[in-house]
Amino acid sequence: MEGIIISVNLCGKKGGKKKPQDHGFLVKNKGVKNDAHFSSKRQVSFLDWGAARKLMKKSDITVSPGDFAENITTEGIDWKKSATGDIIRIIASSKPRHLKHPTLKITQIGKECHSGCIIYKTAGECVMPEEGVFAQVLVGGNIKNGDRVIVESPQKINIGILTCSDKASKKERADTSGPAIESEMRKLSCGKISVDVKKYAILPDEKDAISKTLKDWCDKSDIDIIFTTGGTGFGPRDWTPEATREAMERLCPGIPEFIRWESFKKTKFAAISRATAGIRKNTLLINLPGSEKAAREIIKILFPIIPHSIDILRGKTEHK
Repeated sequence: MEGIIISVNLCGKKGGKKKPQDHGFLVKNKGVKNDAHFSSKRQVSFLDWGAARKLMKKSDITVSPGDFAENITTEGIDWKKSATGDIIRIIASSKPRHLKHPTLKITQIGKECHSGCIIYKTAGECVMPEEGVFAQVLVGGNIKNGDRVIVESPQKINIGILTCSDKASKKERADTSGPAIESEMRKLSCGKISVDVKKYAILPDEKDAISKTLKDWCDKSDIDIIFTTGGTGFGPRDWTPEATREAMERLCPGIPEFIRWESFKKTKFAAISRATAGIRKNTLLINLPGSEKAAREIIKILFPIIPHSIDILRGKTEHK
């Protein structure tokens, strides 16, 4: 869905009437700066003016943007068709492309009509319970009247994380790289991707066990991408690439080449990584190193190509 902002509405006191403005500033995880609900759990509220017009026509009353206590009044968006988790991007035509656009995530559909509000007293009903939404600010920035508002569902990606380590499997050391992969994926998504960890396990550096687990996860689970971590070096117990090649049906040489090329810019030791990548059925398999720091860095390297890669595996072959 797409529309525009027609009013930014603020009030410095809770319970007071919000006054229309031509601009505002969104703060990450806080809300609209200078509004009474700044830093509240329900950070930013939206209402489309089409819903207000219907109420005015039906009840023969006159209202203005902000009268429903909404922070942002839009034109052209049917918020009833949105869902929790949907992403709202606000785009100004004059904004340089290299800057991030203000981005929010819908956290609540329907906004409670406070008892005794002037709209309800006058019209006998209020549109906010059905037509309004609340959202959390993921990326802050300036907003103004006329900015485009785009509402879209995040891409859902199911991942598996397999840590390959003798010591971690014996609990002689904590697995830090596995949780770091999940953390980095969620952090980088900025709400555009919904990450769900379907499988997580720690195995010793045994080639057959690693290969069997990868095959089982690909064949019996709804997983889009499996990251292994550990066992990619020259050590006598480093068999993860061989186990991965046994599991895969198609090789993806460009991915490890890209990883090594980008990693080599930071350390020459990237040249001795034996990591591989491939596909089994509709699942992408990628080897990552066992170092938490290196795993985080490589997720950052790969993240821009992951969504499109998963789309292709799902049969969406449009060129980007």
